Formats: sequence, structure tokens, C-alpha cells
Amino acid sequence: MQGLAFRLGGIPVLIRPGFFLIPLLGSASSGMERGLAWGAVVLASVLAHELGHALAMRAFGYAPSIELHMLGGLTHFPAGAQPTAGRQMVVTAAGPVVGLLVGGALLLARALLPPLEPAGVAAWALFQAIFVNVGWSLINLLPVLPWDGGLLLEAGLLRVTGKERPRIVSVVSMVAGALVTLFAASRQQMMLGYFGVMGIVNGWQRFSAARRHQRFAEIWRAITSETPAEGERLAVLELARTTDSWARGTLQEFVAWARVYRGDLVGARQALAEMTLAQPSLELVVRVATAERDWAGVVALLEPRLTELRADAGTLRVLFEALIAQGHPERAVALCRSLCEGETSTPTAVHEASAQLFHAKQFEASLTVCGLLFERFGDRVAAVNAACCLARLGRLDEGLGWATRAVDAGYADATHLEADEDLAPLRARPGFAALVERARKKPPA
Repeated sequence: MQGLAFRLGGIPVLIRPGFFLIPLLGSASSGMERGLAWGAVVLASVLAHELGHALAMRAFGYAPSIELHMLGGLTHFPAGAQPTAGRQMVVTAAGPVVGLLVGGALLLARALLPPLEPAGVAAWALFQAIFVNVGWSLINLLPVLPWDGGLLLEAGLLRVTGKERPRIVSVVSMVAGALVTLFAASRQQMMLGYFGVMGIVNGWQRFSAARRHQRFAEIWRAITSETPAEGERLAVLELARTTDSWARGTLQEFVAWARVYRGDLVGARQALAEMTLAQPSLELVVRVATAERDWAGVVALLEPRLTELRADAGTLRVLFEALIAQGHPERAVALCRSLCEGETSTPTAVHEASAQLFHAKQFEASLTVCGLLFERFGDRVAAVNAACCLARLGRLDEGLGWATRAVDAGYADATHLEADEDLAPLRARPGFAALVERARKKPPA
């Protein structure tokens, strides 16, 4: 059973069945009436806390969603969101702030309204609501992971120093968690003890992950520098003492990458075959196939993923190279057309496709791509390249026309017009010298 799903002010809320376990445990010895009141207090208080996070997210333009689970609640940023450290701090602090405001309002109400029957359920519930909203909010602000105080410390350090500081955050969480646990044990407070133990456990996990990340970064630097053999040696050593499946999968890929950088393609293929704990990255598989000039394999890998690769100029460059090497310039042109018609923010990949087609002596195809670039982006360099294609094709009047378009669009590199060998057939055409002078007089772009 997924749980109870509904919307609150347009914000999706999902309450997992396990959420009610803590209220049930907390009210086991209190009787049915107080048990129901306690459950209502916890539900309303946790939901108000998460709404604080959600409303802060919404104020920054994000579409939040709320989930209540056995350990409390969680407000999710939408997939792909990358809030700044400052915004993360505001969103994180908003939950406890709402709790403190609610608790303060309840305290004020208790002071101003007629007193309730001291032994009644209503007075008991009001006291619990004040305790949950004020007490839990203050505890939640302690620098303990994964609670708000720990997340605030993490975002605050990033905001102040400009770098993530996972080791500092994890050590603070472990120390604070240990102190909270000792205090809870002295007061026999089970819930507070759980809070402290979680700080120790999550702090240690974060510390271990940070240490592993640093080690992996060292291995990767060795692989991609002038010592790939040393990087492979380090990866193999780390594999021998690592039991975590994710880490082992990453290290296996490191071994394959080290062999690629060493030029050992047979060894790289073997390493790929031995990757049983994780799927190798697309970049690695493509890199091996490209090194082996397996162009059909490259096309088979990349063409089905065009939608997700549209913004990856480097990978598109490899795909264009493969299509041209296979003798399919028309498919390269069709891909360029698709990129130009889409929401491509930069023509880099299409530019490189036109250059690859030109160097492969596919002048007609390169000309078509240059025309697409000029029409879509007003690219004056593409107009010059179109003139080069037409000069190579012997269509000199058309070539001069494209060179004129380039200068009209702001092209000002007169030296290039005079020196480019591909434009040599145009230099004897009437009007070319005047065009060069026009370019020379233009201010640099």
C-alpha cells in the first residue's frame, strides 16, 4: 500500500502507513482518547513543518511535494532542481521556523484563553502540541544529520566557503549526536536518543563517503594524467579491500578507463566484460568503440539516445564522425537539421559536423549544414565556410555571394579572407578585393 495521497494548497502530499507507527508507540500507555489526540498533534505538527519547507520552495519558483514516513517527513525539490546554497538554507530553516511560530501561537493562546480542565484531554493535547512544535523544532536545529540543523550547517559552509565541506559536517554531526545520545540516556528519553544515534550513524556514513570520494578523485587524476598505469594499480588495490557494490563497480570502470588511456584496447574490452557489479558508462563504451574504429557500434550506441544527447557536444561530435566514416553524410545532415530546429542553445556540435563533412570532402553536405547555421543562428563564420564549400565545388559566383553575406553580417577577419586556401579560387573574382576592404574597415566583433 502506497499510502494516503492528497493535495494541500496545490502541493502533493503522501502519507505512508508507517508514519503512524511513532504516534502509536508514543501513546501506547495513554489510553484511546489521548492516543488519538497525540496522533492528531503529531500529524498536524509534522505537516505544518513540511509545509514551511514547501512554501519556501514555492516562493523560489520550485514545485515541491511532501512525504510523511516512519521517520517523520520530507519535502522534495522537483527532479533536476539545483538550488543555490543560500536558497537551500532558507528552505531548510523554514520548517523549524514554522514549528516555532505555531508553538508560540499556542503558548499565547494558552495564556490568553480561559484555562482548560487540567486533567482533561484538551489541556493535555495543548501541552503536547506546544512541546512538539517548540521542543522538536529546537532539537531539529541542532547540527545533526540528516535533520535540518545538519543540513543548515552543510549549506551554510558551502555558502560561506564556496566549497562543500562534508568532513566538517560529518564530524560535527557525530560529536553532536554523541552528546545528545548521552544526555538522552541520562534522562531516559528514547526519542531523543534515537535522534542522537541517527546523527552518529549519518555522520559516519557521510564521513566515509567523503573519504571514499577523495580517494576516487586521486585515482581518477592518476588515470587521466600521465600515469594511467599507476591509476590502474591504485584502482586494483582499492578493489581488493572494498566490499561496497557501488564502489566496486566504479573501481572496475576505473580499471577499464586506465587501459583506454594506456592504449590497451584489448585489456579495456576485457575489463568491460568483467564489469559484473554495474553497467559501464555510455562514455566509456563509446570511447572504446571509437578507439577501435567500430563506427557501426558507435552509431548503434548513440543514435537511440539522441534525445538525451542533444546538449552533449562532445558525444555528438563522435556520432557525426561515425556517420561520416560509415558513408552516411545525409544522416549527419539530418541530425544537424534536427538540432538547429530544436532548442539548441549553442551551435558548437553542428559547427563541428560541418567541419568534419568538409574535411571528408563532402562539400555539398557541409554547405547544407553551413546554410542551416546561418539561417538559425545568423552565424557569419558559417557563411564564410559556405563560401569555402562553394569554392571547392567550383561554384564561384555563389561562393562570392556567401562571402558577401558573411561580411554583411559583421564578419571582420580580412586576414583570413586573404589567406584561407579554400577561398583561393574566389580571389580572382571581381568584387572580392573590395569585399576584403569592407571587412577590414569593420570593427572587430
